[in-house]
Amino acid sequence: MGGPCARMKAALLLGVAALAVLAMASGRDDGSMYVMETQHYRVRTDVSQDFAGLVGRHMEAIHKEYSRRLKEFELKVGDKFEVRVYARRVDYDAAVPGELLGSGGAFVSKDRLLAACMEGRTDEQVFRTLYHEGLHQFLYSSFAQECPVWVNEGLAEYFSEATWNGRTFSTGQVPAGRLYVVQSALRANQYVPLENLFKMKSEEWLDNVRSTETRASLQYCEAWSVVHFLIHARGGRYGQRLLDYLRNISEGVDRALAFDKSFGSNVASLERAWSAYVMQLRPGPDQVCRRNLELLAFMALHIYATPQRFRSLEELHGDLTRENVRWHVVTPYGEEITSANREAVELLFRCPYDRRPSRASYILLKDAETGLPTLFCNHHQGIVAMAYYVPGGEGGYTVEVEQVVRDTLPLQLVRTLDSLSPR
Repeated sequence: MGGPCARMKAALLLGVAALAVLAMASGRDDGSMYVMETQHYRVRTDVSQDFAGLVGRHMEAIHKEYSRRLKEFELKVGDKFEVRVYARRVDYDAAVPGELLGSGGAFVSKDRLLAACMEGRTDEQVFRTLYHEGLHQFLYSSFAQECPVWVNEGLAEYFSEATWNGRTFSTGQVPAGRLYVVQSALRANQYVPLENLFKMKSEEWLDNVRSTETRASLQYCEAWSVVHFLIHARGGRYGQRLLDYLRNISEGVDRALAFDKSFGSNVASLERAWSAYVMQLRPGPDQVCRRNLELLAFMALHIYATPQRFRSLEELHGDLTRENVRWHVVTPYGEEITSANREAVELLFRCPYDRRPSRASYILLKDAETGLPTLFCNHHQGIVAMAYYVPGGEGGYTVEVEQVVRDTLPLQLVRTLDSLSPR
């Protein structure tokens, strides 16, 4: 096994052949950027030719999801979408406007450019950024250059959570972090009233985002939750209304009138339905598994001081459940787990998709060169979830969690996982 980051890169590069989308042309432009042209995208990157092809295939696949959800709209612009992915932050910062310096990705509307930076980020984070910013690019170029900010950002956040299993995308996931932010705001009556959210202008949105991280997180998460509600609540009852709203705007109808025509003027009633929907949502199995992997890796780091001493899940389980040991941990989502709650502790070692009676669903493998462990879950359809350690500040380590397309992993690793955890 190579190191986690090297292994992830190898997995992604091996995935080029698995993502079957028409690739029209590839090559180098001026010698500094690799190029891949697909049906809808022109991708440039300084990473590699294989990576350019992978980005093109991911973007074509998510484009199908954009088109499926917004099926009544056709592109008004014949030019291909421009995408650039930079390996180094200095090159990314040179390509985007000054106000976007330090961001992970952006859609620059004046250039119709989607750009992303890889440095210091996992591959999954980069692709989720591309899904988000790609939606902005799609909306801008297809029908509504002045799309209301709440639906523009809400749809972008919705698609950023889509999961690719190597064959298809699945949308509608309920991320634990986003859900916690919105539910907490609702409980404390500190959410943005929907009437204010719907009327918010881009300038006000940006001012709020720049003011505090808490306000920025709430706005994005609340916009995601409203779009999720409109698409999925009551069997999709509001989905066509959302499309009607967007169509009216694209045809030049005043925003307020377009909203009333699609959703009615009783925003208070809509807010009550949205609030009730959000409060009954629960994170999906994928999110629960990610949380488990992250917490186990985090707790092992604190118990053993260095990840090299994290030898087995059985040993970690014993150390967490000894009678003379007392501990508690609060997750980033506000969930408190203590040594006294044995059921919750046992569930940390279980993937919701694993129906076998054994104690641990997860697999720990150590890198032969570094001695750093990686936790794997092999119970997801088309996906392998993994948590691993990366060097942090002052000689320490931090935990990263990713989902990897199973078919893109090295064959020997897949065989090892299958032998240790029969599917």
